[in-house]
Amino acid sequence: MSNTRQTVGRFISADPRFKRRRAAARVPFVLAALAFCLAFAPSNSNAAAENGWGFGIADNVHPNFGLPAVETHFKQMSPKIYRVQVPYDIISSTDPTARGRVADIKAQIARARQHGVRHVLLTFSMGYADYQAANRFPIAETPTADEYDAEIRRVIAEFDPLVDAWSPANEPNAGWRWFGDAHHPTKGPALLAAYFNKLRLAVPEGDELVSPEFHDRVDAEGTPTKDGQHAGDSRSSVSHFIEHYLDAGGGWGQHAAFHPYGAVRSENTSSIEDFLDAVPPEVDVWFTEIGAKPDFTATGTKDEATQTSRVRKLVEYLKVTPRVSRAYFYNLWDDTSTWDSALIRHDGSPRPSWSVWCGAARSDDPGACVRAAVLQTFSGDFDGDGVDDVGNRNPATGGIVIRRGPTFAFSTETNLTWVFGAHFQPFTGDFNDDGFTDIALRDANSGIVHRLAGPNFSSEIR
Repeated sequence: MSNTRQTVGRFISADPRFKRRRAAARVPFVLAALAFCLAFAPSNSNAAAENGWGFGIADNVHPNFGLPAVETHFKQMSPKIYRVQVPYDIISSTDPTARGRVADIKAQIARARQHGVRHVLLTFSMGYADYQAANRFPIAETPTADEYDAEIRRVIAEFDPLVDAWSPANEPNAGWRWFGDAHHPTKGPALLAAYFNKLRLAVPEGDELVSPEFHDRVDAEGTPTKDGQHAGDSRSSVSHFIEHYLDAGGGWGQHAAFHPYGAVRSENTSSIEDFLDAVPPEVDVWFTEIGAKPDFTATGTKDEATQTSRVRKLVEYLKVTPRVSRAYFYNLWDDTSTWDSALIRHDGSPRPSWSVWCGAARSDDPGACVRAAVLQTFSGDFDGDGVDDVGNRNPATGGIVIRRGPTFAFSTETNLTWVFGAHFQPFTGDFNDDGFTDIALRDANSGIVHRLAGPNFSSEIR
């Protein structure tokens, strides 16, 4: 799809503060320290733009974003850039769910564009059946270059009106199912290079070609790993894979793509610097996936404070780092999958990290991301133990949190999502005479009362 989009200029600074040392001579340092040191960097760097074009979203696809509240928050953020991942063979898949999935992806892209997105990146992933599988680690069925070419052309024909840029493969070096390591005889970098060149010939006129989306490989301290190397090889696993890929005829396209999850988790930029060393200086760099998973506390709850701190450091790093012009945060909503780096909780309420990322995307109006509705508070004996419990409702999201008395501890918390809007006013009572307190919402516009039955709040009272 050829449309109006912002052109991101390329910048190579002559400032000695931006001269990157070779990896062998580099000492790792944390993101916070780097952000501080670069705070005085020249303002004309090719850092991530703060006008909606630098900070975007890479997301799983759910009908209508999963929840109305999630779509509301996306609209608040109004990113200009958006990324989706599509199995390379989804159009020809015989799986009965595939066509519905195609419709969901197209619908979500269309809704994202309604909410301000102006540039969509589509990345090809492993085959639809393998993508759906729970165990993705054994190497899956991988198509030949000609088979891949035929499949992606079907996808391009279906999605071209909605898409602006294309990447041939998601995380080919990360050990997922459809590629092997740097020395795999049939499913390694040479096959990836063939895929890249097939996509290069298939990309519609006016659209952009993006490199394979490489994943960082780091140890617990964030230092790039060197597994699978030749004897005496000092290259990292990533640069080693990339070198074999380039030697086989692979290329970068207009933008080099990277997923530095390990850098964010460890707060160590070594893997990012290692990747930048491998990319020619004239090639623009996009972080097409990046995120921060909340660690678990000793009590088993998610440590959102640490996640927020990492996201804040990431934002500061991106604001001042040359060559990285875009970053797509993965993901928007916690859909209860095994991976949760989401900015929005499962109940639709925003985590503190959401305000940080949204504020970076909406520098034109950062207040749009921190305007929070006043919580509505109510109480009642919802579990029938003779002790009053307390509930809070967020009108902006419809999220309701109930904590049980007398301790009101986090461990007693119940979360649910109901209708949202400030025109609904909560009150309580035993509306079905079963001995448990129920929750009701009165619509001030229509006068209609909605009632939710305690103690489980799983069904409305008719």
